[in-house]
Amino acid sequence: SNGLTIIEATHVLLVEPILNPAHELQAIGRVHRIGQTKPTIVHRFLIKATIEERMQAMLKTAERRSFL
Repeated sequence: SNGLTIIEATHVLLVEPILNPAHELQAIGRVHRIGQTKPTIVHRFLIKATIEERMQAMLKTAERRSFL
């Protein structure tokens, strides 16, 4: 959920790609908090040879271009 803050979690499971990377970063940020001593581990699940895999490749390409 967009408004949920997690206080005990250390793992983020991303099981459905989102076209807006800011939403994924927000989910990760809600787990990794200021003062946290344990590492935050992010798991991204993608199924090979699906539209999800192609969307992820497209987002990575767009991200690389924005840094140039």
